[in-house]
Amino acid sequence: MPSLIPLDNILGALLIGVITSTLIYGITCLQVYLYYTQHCTQDNKFQRIYVAIVWIIDSCHTAFLSVAYYHYTVTNFGDYNVLAATTWSLLWQVILGALCSGMVQAFFAWRVYSLSGRKIIVPALVCLLCLAQLSLGIGYLVEATKVKFFSQAAPDIPYTTSSLSVDIACDTIITVHMIYYLLKNRTPFYRTNKAITLLINYSLNTCLLTTVCTLICFVLVVKQADTLVYAPFYFILVRLYSCSLMSTLNSRDGVRQVLLGDRHELVTMPSTTVGSIGVSEIGSKWPTLQGQTQTQMTLKGQTLDIGHMGGGSLDV
Repeated sequence: MPSLIPLDNILGALLIGVITSTLIYGITCLQVYLYYTQHCTQDNKFQRIYVAIVWIIDSCHTAFLSVAYYHYTVTNFGDYNVLAATTWSLLWQVILGALCSGMVQAFFAWRVYSLSGRKIIVPALVCLLCLAQLSLGIGYLVEATKVKFFSQAAPDIPYTTSSLSVDIACDTIITVHMIYYLLKNRTPFYRTNKAITLLINYSLNTCLLTTVCTLICFVLVVKQADTLVYAPFYFILVRLYSCSLMSTLNSRDGVRQVLLGDRHELVTMPSTTVGSIGVSEIGSKWPTLQGQTQTQMTLKGQTLDIGHMGGGSLDV
């Protein structure tokens, strides 16, 4: 006997989203473990706490999705009226998703701040967009609590589409300016340029993944707002932000290895570092060509800073 209501675009979409996003969450947990056991020894306390907060929010988001799925498939199994209605955990996960993505974007805004020589305009704009995205998420929650069924979700569409549009704009601004400042600080040295190219690839890949996922989510919200077909892509989007933060932080040692590849090109390693927020001292010393040690390298009046910028930065 066929279902009273179609299950594929509600329960099926929710199942796919929960499974896929939980898989990415597992990868993030591994990255968090590697960060605290191998890659955070030179980070300041604030940065470690910042990473922990992002992971906790991401974990709560995963838990809320699990609660929602349990609500539909176990607690109210076979109740088609409940299946067609929203539930609190499915609504509140939007706020957690906005918090998680906003904190990660704020981290990358700080990277832009360091790369630009501490120019405040672009990072401030990014932070304002993050706050706007969170405000739109709260507006969505307020409107969504006024309706009971997915089929009545039309009033929520402006909040959802606006939030996704702000998300795309924020990612684009971060990536464009990060690449611009990295290219601006190229040097005649092969290893340095190789490290810069590696950082550019990190930025492009992160932006491409989140942008594609956001665009798909945007289209599906507009076309099928009365279903959960868009849900898997939104759940994955939230996971991509937290996973990109951790992979960026853990990739710093790889960038340092690229810089260490040829001592005849690089004299020293920079000592300043910025993680998510704050400045700390690496304290690592590199051998020079004369067998001495220094803690800073200056090329054409520029100071190279790979430090804790989640992959690297260039302070001018």
